[in-house]
Amino acid sequence: MDPNIDARLKAIEEALQKNHDLLIRIRRVQRNAQLFRLFYWVLILLATFGAFYYIQPYLNQLIDTYTGIQNAQQQLQYSLPEMDSLNGILNQLKGM
Repeated sequence: MDPNIDARLKAIEEALQKNHDLLIRIRRVQRNAQLFRLFYWVLILLATFGAFYYIQPYLNQLIDTYTGIQNAQQQLQYSLPEMDSLNGILNQLKGM
């Protein structure tokens, strides 16, 4: 074969090998990025559930307090007719 053609074939083979190595590296980086993204989301989900587990007693206490306030408000609303008579008495006393 022609020495010029042999040299060109060798150059093409070297370029192909460099491209192949570069593509392998790119694929490895993509795979690592996917694994990191998966780890990132798993970490976020675990942190969310962990925070909920840690905060849950405080939330239950807050809900119980809120329920107690609602019950007190309802009892106060039921006793309002009695408050009207008290207001009438207070108004009479102010008028004296």
